[in-house]
Amino acid sequence: MTAEPTLIIPCPNCKKSVRLDSTNSFKPFCCERCKMADLGDWVNENHKIPGDEASELFNGLNGENGEIE
Repeated sequence: MTAEPTLIIPCPNCKKSVRLDSTNSFKPFCCERCKMADLGDWVNENHKIPGDEASELFNGLNGENGEIE
């Protein structure tokens, strides 16, 4: 049986080397702290996905169930 090559990448948060295999439960991060720091950045809107604001996209929706006008 041949072992799969292990991919090693930098942690997106702290840049420490991280193994991308089943032994790393925090992948692509190196630890829970870096994983939670990244989540906090998304919650605080330090990271954003480019595109139109949701309010602009859903101007035609009305009511609690999102019916289209």
